[in-house]
Amino acid sequence: MSDTSPARPKLAVALIVRNAAAELRDTLQSVSGLADELVVLDTGSTDETILVAQEFGAAIHRRPWDDSFAAARNACLEAGRS
Repeated sequence: MSDTSPARPKLAVALIVRNAAAELRDTLQSVSGLADELVVLDTGSTDETILVAQEFGAAIHRRPWDDSFAAARNACLEAGRS
């Protein structure tokens, strides 16, 4: 007898961050067992945000902040689709 149940949906967590090392650590810890993919879009951090994202194995993308949340959101979503 074969299993014909549908595949489990994938969960991607996509975050737009800047200088958010402490908050990012807490956030990634809370989803680490749930998410199939972690995507972090950094918009110019000067703290340890990138190191924290690396620690959790997140896919890290960088984009300068240009005062457009929509542009950052779209870039983050696009990065998660790869």
